[in-house]
Amino acid sequence: MKMKAFIRAAAAAAAAASLLFSAGCGSAAASKSGTAYVESVATLSGKGLVGEVNKFAGVIESPESWSCSLRDGAKVAQVFVQVGDEVKAGDVLFAYDTSNDAALIEEADIEVQRLQASVAKLQKSVESLTAAANAASAENKEAALIDLENEQLSLKKENVELANKTKELESLKANSQDPNVKSEIDGVVTAINDASSTDNMDYGYYDDTEQSASGAYITIKKVGDFQIKGEVSELNISDLYVGAPVVVTSRTDSSKRWTGKVSKLQTGEPDSSGASTVDYSSKYPFYVTLDSDEGLMLGQHVYIEVDKGQYNDDREGIWIPTAYLITEASGGSFVLVDEGGVLKKRAVTLGSRDAELSQVQITSGLSLSDKIAVPGNGVSEGMKATSNAAEAAVDPDADGAEEDNAAAEGEA
Repeated sequence: MKMKAFIRAAAAAAAAASLLFSAGCGSAAASKSGTAYVESVATLSGKGLVGEVNKFAGVIESPESWSCSLRDGAKVAQVFVQVGDEVKAGDVLFAYDTSNDAALIEEADIEVQRLQASVAKLQKSVESLTAAANAASAENKEAALIDLENEQLSLKKENVELANKTKELESLKANSQDPNVKSEIDGVVTAINDASSTDNMDYGYYDDTEQSASGAYITIKKVGDFQIKGEVSELNISDLYVGAPVVVTSRTDSSKRWTGKVSKLQTGEPDSSGASTVDYSSKYPFYVTLDSDEGLMLGQHVYIEVDKGQYNDDREGIWIPTAYLITEASGGSFVLVDEGGVLKKRAVTLGSRDAELSQVQITSGLSLSDKIAVPGNGVSEGMKATSNAAEAAVDPDADGAEEDNAAAEGEA
Protein backbone atom coordinates (compact mmCIF):
# COMPACT_ATOMS: atom_id res chain seq x y z
CA MET A 1 0.00 0.00 0.00
CA LYS A 2 2.83 2.37 0.80
CA MET A 3 4.37 1.70 -2.58
CA LYS A 4 1.13 2.13 -4.56
CA ALA A 5 0.41 5.40 -2.79
CA PHE A 6 3.89 6.59 -3.61
CA ILE A 7 3.64 5.55 -7.26
CA ARG A 8 0.33 7.38 -7.69
CA ALA A 9 1.88 10.44 -6.05
CA ALA A 10 4.90 10.22 -8.37
CA ALA A 11 2.66 10.02 -11.44
CA ALA A 12 0.62 12.99 -10.25
CA ALA A 13 3.78 14.96 -9.55
CA ALA A 14 5.08 14.16 -13.02
CA ALA A 15 1.86 15.43 -14.60
CA ALA A 16 1.90 18.54 -12.44
CA ALA A 17 5.53 19.18 -13.31
CA SER A 18 4.75 18.88 -17.00
CA LEU A 19 1.91 21.41 -16.75
CA LEU A 20 3.88 23.80 -14.58
CA PHE A 21 6.88 23.91 -16.86
CA SER A 22 4.76 24.14 -20.01
CA ALA A 23 3.24 27.31 -18.51
CA GLY A 24 6.67 28.87 -18.70
CA CYS A 25 8.05 28.78 -15.20
CA GLY A 26 10.81 31.38 -15.29
CA SER A 27 11.67 33.01 -18.58
CA ALA A 28 10.43 30.93 -21.53
CA ALA A 29 12.99 30.01 -24.15
CA ALA A 30 12.60 29.00 -27.75
CA SER A 31 12.26 25.29 -28.51
CA LYS A 32 15.53 23.42 -27.84
CA SER A 33 17.09 26.31 -25.95
CA GLY A 34 14.64 25.64 -23.08
CA THR A 35 15.43 23.63 -19.95
CA ALA A 36 13.34 20.54 -19.10
CA TYR A 37 12.78 19.07 -15.68
CA VAL A 38 13.97 15.47 -15.24
CA GLU A 39 13.09 12.98 -12.53
CA SER A 40 15.12 10.07 -11.20
CA VAL A 41 14.08 6.66 -12.56
CA ALA A 42 14.76 5.26 -9.07
CA THR A 43 12.18 7.64 -7.61
CA LEU A 44 9.63 7.04 -10.36
CA SER A 45 9.88 3.28 -10.03
CA GLY A 46 9.54 3.42 -6.27
CA LYS A 47 13.12 2.39 -5.55
CA GLY A 48 14.05 5.75 -4.14
CA LEU A 49 10.88 6.81 -2.34
CA VAL A 50 12.55 7.09 1.06
CA GLY A 51 15.76 8.70 -0.13
CA GLU A 52 18.97 7.40 1.39
CA VAL A 53 18.42 4.91 4.21
CA ASN A 54 21.27 4.41 6.66
CA LYS A 55 22.68 0.90 6.85
CA PHE A 56 24.10 -0.36 10.11
CA ALA A 57 26.52 -3.25 10.44
CA GLY A 58 25.36 -6.18 12.55
CA VAL A 59 26.33 -9.70 13.49
CA ILE A 60 24.13 -12.70 14.28
CA GLU A 61 24.55 -13.88 17.85
CA SER A 62 22.84 -15.97 20.47
CA PRO A 63 21.07 -14.16 23.31
CA GLU A 64 22.39 -16.75 25.80
CA SER A 65 25.96 -17.88 26.40
CA TRP A 66 28.05 -19.80 28.92
CA SER A 67 31.73 -19.35 29.68
CA CYS A 68 34.35 -20.97 31.86
CA SER A 69 37.50 -19.46 33.36
CA LEU A 70 40.64 -21.37 34.32
CA ARG A 71 41.34 -21.78 38.02
CA ASP A 72 44.35 -19.84 39.32
CA GLY A 73 47.67 -21.41 38.41
CA ALA A 74 46.08 -24.26 36.49
CA LYS A 75 47.37 -25.52 33.14
CA VAL A 76 45.40 -27.14 30.34
CA ALA A 77 46.56 -30.56 29.26
CA GLN A 78 44.27 -30.99 26.25
CA VAL A 79 41.47 -29.18 24.44
CA PHE A 80 38.84 -31.37 22.78
CA VAL A 81 36.93 -28.74 20.78
CA GLN A 82 37.60 -26.05 18.20
CA VAL A 83 35.97 -22.70 17.56
CA GLY A 84 32.83 -23.37 15.53
CA ASP A 85 32.17 -26.85 16.97
CA GLU A 86 28.65 -27.65 18.13
CA VAL A 87 28.54 -29.19 21.60
CA LYS A 88 25.91 -30.66 23.89
CA ALA A 89 25.53 -30.11 27.63
CA GLY A 90 27.87 -32.59 29.30
CA ASP A 91 30.39 -32.76 26.44
CA VAL A 92 34.02 -32.54 27.58
CA LEU A 93 35.62 -29.30 26.42
CA PHE A 94 39.12 -29.53 27.89
CA ALA A 95 41.10 -31.26 30.60
CA TYR A 96 43.38 -29.80 33.26
CA ASP A 97 46.97 -30.93 33.60
CA THR A 98 46.94 -32.97 36.83
CA SER A 99 50.60 -34.00 36.80
CA ASN A 100 51.42 -31.45 39.49
CA ASP A 101 48.13 -31.71 41.41
CA ALA A 102 49.57 -33.72 44.31
CA ALA A 103 52.15 -31.01 45.03
CA LEU A 104 49.55 -28.26 44.62
CA ILE A 105 47.13 -30.02 46.96
CA GLU A 106 49.84 -30.47 49.59
CA GLU A 107 50.88 -26.83 49.26
CA ALA A 108 47.26 -25.63 49.57
CA ASP A 109 46.67 -27.92 52.55
CA ILE A 110 49.72 -26.50 54.35
CA GLU A 111 48.49 -22.97 53.65
CA VAL A 112 45.02 -23.81 55.01
CA GLN A 113 46.59 -25.18 58.22
CA ARG A 114 48.73 -22.05 58.60
CA LEU A 115 45.72 -19.81 58.18
CA GLN A 116 43.69 -21.85 60.66
CA ALA A 117 46.47 -21.46 63.23
CA SER A 118 46.69 -17.73 62.50
CA VAL A 119 42.93 -17.32 62.91
CA ALA A 120 42.97 -19.17 66.20
CA LYS A 121 45.82 -16.97 67.47
CA LEU A 122 44.07 -13.78 66.39
CA GLN A 123 40.83 -14.87 68.04
CA LYS A 124 42.66 -15.28 71.37
CA SER A 125 44.33 -11.92 70.86
CA VAL A 126 40.97 -10.26 70.20
CA GLU A 127 39.56 -11.80 73.37
CA SER A 128 42.55 -10.54 75.36
CA LEU A 129 42.37 -7.02 73.89
CA THR A 130 38.63 -6.90 74.53
CA ALA A 131 39.23 -7.63 78.21
CA ALA A 132 42.03 -5.06 78.34
CA ALA A 133 39.84 -2.38 76.74
CA ASN A 134 37.05 -3.05 79.21
CA ALA A 135 39.46 -2.73 82.14
CA ALA A 136 41.36 0.29 80.81
CA SER A 137 41.19 3.63 82.59
CA ALA A 138 39.55 6.59 80.89
CA GLU A 139 43.02 7.89 80.06
CA ASN A 140 44.04 4.67 78.23
CA LYS A 141 40.59 3.68 76.92
CA GLU A 142 40.94 5.20 73.44
CA ALA A 143 44.32 3.59 72.71
CA ALA A 144 43.05 0.20 73.90
CA LEU A 145 40.00 0.39 71.62
CA ILE A 146 42.20 1.26 68.63
CA ASP A 147 44.39 -1.80 69.29
CA LEU A 148 41.27 -3.94 69.53
CA GLU A 149 39.80 -2.65 66.23
CA ASN A 150 43.08 -3.27 64.39
CA GLU A 151 43.24 -6.83 65.67
CA GLN A 152 39.60 -7.46 64.75
CA LEU A 153 40.32 -6.22 61.22
CA SER A 154 43.30 -8.56 60.94
CA LEU A 155 41.08 -11.43 62.08
CA LYS A 156 38.48 -10.65 59.38
CA LYS A 157 41.18 -10.59 56.67
CA GLU A 158 42.59 -13.93 57.78
CA ASN A 159 39.11 -15.48 57.82
CA VAL A 160 38.54 -14.34 54.21
CA GLU A 161 41.89 -15.77 53.11
CA LEU A 162 41.14 -19.02 54.93
CA ALA A 163 37.77 -19.36 53.19
CA ASN A 164 39.31 -18.73 49.75
CA LYS A 165 42.20 -21.12 50.28
CA THR A 166 39.83 -23.82 51.63
CA LYS A 167 37.68 -23.46 48.51
CA GLU A 168 40.80 -23.71 46.33
CA LEU A 169 41.90 -26.87 48.14
CA GLU A 170 38.49 -28.47 47.64
CA SER A 171 38.57 -27.54 43.95
CA LEU A 172 42.06 -29.02 43.55
CA LYS A 173 40.97 -32.28 45.13
CA ALA A 174 37.84 -32.47 42.95
CA ASN A 175 39.73 -31.66 39.76
CA SER A 176 42.44 -34.18 40.50
CA GLN A 177 39.72 -36.86 40.58
CA ASP A 178 38.01 -35.57 37.40
CA PRO A 179 40.18 -33.12 35.40
CA ASN A 180 37.60 -32.80 32.60
CA VAL A 181 35.60 -29.58 32.22
CA LYS A 182 32.20 -30.05 30.58
CA SER A 183 29.78 -27.75 28.82
CA GLU A 184 26.68 -26.75 30.73
CA ILE A 185 24.60 -25.83 27.66
CA ASP A 186 23.96 -26.93 24.08
CA GLY A 187 25.62 -24.48 21.74
CA VAL A 188 28.52 -23.48 19.52
CA VAL A 189 32.07 -22.80 20.69
CA THR A 190 32.68 -19.16 19.76
CA ALA A 191 36.04 -18.46 21.44
CA ILE A 192 38.96 -20.19 23.10
CA ASN A 193 41.28 -17.77 24.81
CA ASP A 194 44.66 -19.27 25.68
CA ALA A 195 47.37 -16.99 24.37
CA SER A 196 49.98 -18.79 26.50
CA SER A 197 49.48 -22.06 24.62
CA THR A 198 51.67 -23.00 21.68
CA ASP A 199 48.89 -25.14 20.23
CA ASN A 200 46.21 -22.46 19.87
CA MET A 201 45.83 -22.83 16.12
CA ASP A 202 45.22 -26.56 16.54
CA TYR A 203 41.79 -25.85 17.96
CA GLY A 204 40.83 -22.66 16.16
CA TYR A 205 42.08 -20.19 18.77
CA TYR A 206 41.28 -16.56 18.45
CA ASP A 207 41.58 -13.83 21.06
CA ASP A 208 38.19 -12.20 21.47
CA THR A 209 38.61 -8.76 23.09
CA GLU A 210 35.42 -8.97 25.13
CA GLN A 211 36.28 -12.49 26.25
CA SER A 212 39.83 -11.50 27.19
CA ALA A 213 38.50 -8.64 29.30
CA SER A 214 36.14 -10.96 31.19
CA GLY A 215 38.87 -13.56 31.79
CA ALA A 216 36.86 -16.38 30.22
CA TYR A 217 38.89 -19.27 28.82
CA ILE A 218 36.19 -20.74 26.63
CA THR A 219 32.79 -19.36 25.55
CA ILE A 220 29.80 -21.23 24.17
CA LYS A 221 26.74 -19.55 22.72
CA LYS A 222 23.42 -21.31 22.84
CA VAL A 223 21.91 -22.67 19.65
CA GLY A 224 18.35 -21.54 19.04
CA ASP A 225 16.66 -18.23 18.34
CA PHE A 226 19.16 -15.68 17.13
CA GLN A 227 19.34 -11.97 17.75
CA ILE A 228 21.40 -9.34 15.95
CA LYS A 229 23.83 -7.03 17.65
CA GLY A 230 24.33 -3.83 15.69
CA GLU A 231 26.30 -0.66 16.20
CA VAL A 232 25.15 2.90 15.55
CA SER A 233 27.11 6.13 15.77
CA GLU A 234 25.96 9.12 17.76
CA LEU A 235 25.40 10.89 14.43
CA ASN A 236 22.68 8.43 13.33
CA ILE A 237 21.27 7.24 16.65
CA SER A 238 18.13 9.35 16.14
CA ASP A 239 17.16 6.89 13.35
CA LEU A 240 16.57 4.15 15.91
CA TYR A 241 14.15 3.56 18.76
CA VAL A 242 12.95 0.49 20.66
CA GLY A 243 10.23 -1.13 18.58
CA ALA A 244 11.44 0.33 15.28
CA PRO A 245 10.75 -2.11 12.39
CA VAL A 246 13.89 -3.08 10.52
CA VAL A 247 14.93 -4.95 7.39
CA VAL A 248 18.02 -7.17 7.60
CA THR A 249 19.93 -8.01 4.43
CA SER A 250 22.76 -10.41 3.76
CA ARG A 251 26.10 -8.74 3.05
CA THR A 252 26.84 -11.26 0.31
CA ASP A 253 23.38 -11.51 -1.28
CA SER A 254 21.16 -8.41 -1.02
CA SER A 255 18.15 -10.39 -2.29
CA LYS A 256 18.07 -12.34 1.00
CA ARG A 257 16.15 -10.34 3.58
CA TRP A 258 14.67 -10.79 7.05
CA THR A 259 12.49 -8.55 9.21
CA GLY A 260 12.45 -7.73 12.88
CA LYS A 261 12.32 -4.97 15.47
CA VAL A 262 14.83 -3.07 17.59
CA SER A 263 14.54 -4.71 21.02
CA LYS A 264 17.21 -2.80 22.92
CA LEU A 265 19.18 0.42 22.43
CA GLN A 266 22.03 0.97 24.86
CA THR A 267 22.91 4.65 25.11
CA GLY A 268 24.33 4.64 28.62
CA GLU A 269 27.89 3.84 27.64
CA PRO A 270 29.36 3.60 24.13
CA ASP A 271 30.94 0.42 22.81
CA SER A 272 33.77 2.53 21.46
CA SER A 273 34.72 6.07 20.63
CA GLY A 274 36.01 7.15 17.25
CA ALA A 275 39.76 7.55 17.36
CA SER A 276 40.54 7.83 13.67
CA THR A 277 40.83 10.98 11.61
CA VAL A 278 37.78 9.83 9.67
CA ASP A 279 35.24 9.27 12.42
CA TYR A 280 35.39 10.77 15.89
CA SER A 281 31.85 9.77 16.88
CA SER A 282 31.01 7.34 19.67
CA LYS A 283 29.39 4.01 18.78
CA TYR A 284 26.46 2.51 20.69
CA PRO A 285 25.19 -1.10 20.61
CA PHE A 286 21.63 -2.02 19.76
CA TYR A 287 19.85 -5.35 19.39
CA VAL A 288 17.29 -6.67 16.92
CA THR A 289 14.76 -9.45 17.56
CA LEU A 290 13.95 -11.29 14.33
CA ASP A 291 10.53 -12.40 13.10
CA SER A 292 12.31 -15.47 11.67
CA ASP A 293 15.98 -16.47 11.64
CA GLU A 294 15.67 -19.21 9.01
CA GLY A 295 18.71 -19.23 6.75
CA LEU A 296 20.93 -17.25 9.13
CA MET A 297 24.10 -18.54 10.78
CA LEU A 298 25.68 -17.73 14.13
CA GLY A 299 28.41 -15.14 13.56
CA GLN A 300 27.10 -14.10 10.14
CA HIS A 301 27.55 -10.41 9.29
CA VAL A 302 24.53 -8.51 7.97
CA TYR A 303 23.21 -5.02 7.22
CA ILE A 304 20.36 -3.48 9.22
CA GLU A 305 18.04 -0.77 7.87
CA VAL A 306 15.02 0.92 9.40
CA ASP A 307 12.00 -0.28 7.41
CA LYS A 308 10.59 2.75 5.60
CA GLY A 309 8.87 0.78 2.87
CA GLN A 310 11.93 0.65 0.62
CA TYR A 311 11.34 -3.05 -0.10
CA ASN A 312 7.56 -3.01 -0.34
CA ASP A 313 7.46 -3.20 -4.15
CA ASP A 314 8.22 -6.80 -5.08
CA ARG A 315 7.82 -6.27 -8.83
CA GLU A 316 10.92 -7.07 -10.80
CA GLY A 317 12.68 -4.56 -13.01
CA ILE A 318 12.08 -0.88 -13.63
CA TRP A 319 8.57 0.58 -13.81
CA ILE A 320 7.80 4.13 -14.97
CA PRO A 321 4.57 6.09 -15.54
CA THR A 322 3.34 5.76 -19.15
CA ALA A 323 3.41 9.57 -19.40
CA TYR A 324 7.19 9.33 -19.81
CA LEU A 325 6.95 6.95 -22.77
CA ILE A 326 7.18 7.93 -26.47
CA THR A 327 5.66 5.38 -28.86
CA GLU A 328 6.28 6.02 -32.55
CA ALA A 329 4.05 4.96 -35.42
CA SER A 330 6.64 2.34 -36.35
CA GLY A 331 6.04 0.71 -32.98
CA GLY A 332 9.35 1.72 -31.40
CA SER A 333 9.33 2.92 -27.78
CA PHE A 334 11.58 5.68 -26.46
CA VAL A 335 12.18 7.92 -23.44
CA LEU A 336 13.92 11.28 -23.12
CA VAL A 337 17.00 10.72 -20.97
CA ASP A 338 19.31 13.27 -19.38
CA GLU A 339 22.71 12.53 -20.89
CA GLY A 340 25.31 15.01 -19.71
CA GLY A 341 22.73 17.71 -19.09
CA VAL A 342 21.01 17.34 -22.47
CA LEU A 343 17.86 15.35 -23.33
CA LYS A 344 18.54 12.41 -25.61
CA LYS A 345 15.98 10.10 -27.17
CA ARG A 346 16.76 6.52 -26.12
CA ALA A 347 15.12 3.30 -27.28
CA VAL A 348 13.71 1.04 -24.56
CA THR A 349 12.23 -2.43 -24.47
CA LEU A 350 8.84 -2.79 -22.79
CA GLY A 351 7.59 -5.58 -20.57
CA SER A 352 4.35 -5.81 -18.65
CA ARG A 353 1.85 -3.02 -18.04
CA ASP A 354 0.01 -2.04 -14.87
CA ALA A 355 -3.28 -0.41 -15.88
CA GLU A 356 -4.22 0.42 -12.29
CA LEU A 357 -1.08 2.46 -11.73
CA SER A 358 -0.65 3.58 -15.38
CA GLN A 359 2.84 2.15 -15.40
CA VAL A 360 4.91 0.20 -17.88
CA GLN A 361 7.83 -2.11 -17.20
CA ILE A 362 11.16 -1.30 -18.87
CA THR A 363 13.15 -4.48 -19.41
CA SER A 364 16.14 -2.84 -21.07
CA GLY A 365 17.38 0.61 -22.02
CA LEU A 366 17.08 2.30 -18.61
CA SER A 367 18.83 2.07 -15.27
CA LEU A 368 17.78 3.34 -11.85
CA SER A 369 20.49 5.99 -12.01
CA ASP A 370 19.02 7.58 -15.17
CA LYS A 371 16.87 10.71 -15.13
CA ILE A 372 14.03 11.18 -17.62
CA ALA A 373 11.59 13.89 -18.72
CA VAL A 374 7.88 13.86 -19.64
CA PRO A 375 7.75 14.39 -23.45
CA GLY A 376 5.47 16.91 -25.19
CA ASN A 377 4.25 20.33 -24.09
CA GLY A 378 7.43 21.86 -25.45
CA VAL A 379 9.80 19.20 -24.06
CA SER A 380 11.85 17.48 -26.76
CA GLU A 381 15.19 15.95 -27.59
CA GLY A 382 18.15 18.31 -27.56
CA MET A 383 16.92 20.52 -24.72
CA LYS A 384 18.91 21.17 -21.59
CA ALA A 385 17.95 19.06 -18.58
CA THR A 386 17.78 19.87 -14.88
CA SER A 387 16.60 18.11 -11.72
CA ASN A 388 16.06 21.50 -10.05
CA ALA A 389 12.45 22.53 -10.57
CA ALA A 390 13.28 26.21 -10.19
CA GLU A 391 15.61 26.09 -13.22
CA ALA A 392 13.13 24.44 -15.59
CA ALA A 393 11.62 26.62 -18.34
CA VAL A 394 10.04 25.45 -21.61
CA ASP A 395 7.84 26.88 -24.35
CA PRO A 396 4.60 24.84 -24.60
CA ASP A 397 4.04 26.04 -28.19
CA ALA A 398 7.43 24.80 -29.40
CA ASP A 399 7.56 21.99 -31.94
CA GLY A 400 9.42 18.78 -31.32
CA ALA A 401 7.62 16.14 -29.32
CA GLU A 402 3.89 16.80 -29.34
CA GLU A 403 3.17 14.00 -31.80
CA ASP A 404 5.30 11.63 -29.81
CA ASN A 405 3.44 12.51 -26.64
CA ALA A 406 0.08 12.03 -28.33
CA ALA A 407 1.19 8.66 -29.59
CA ALA A 408 2.27 7.76 -26.07
CA GLU A 409 -1.11 8.72 -24.66
CA GLY A 410 -2.86 6.68 -27.36
CA GLU A 411 -0.69 3.67 -26.58
CA ALA A 412 -1.37 4.04 -22.82
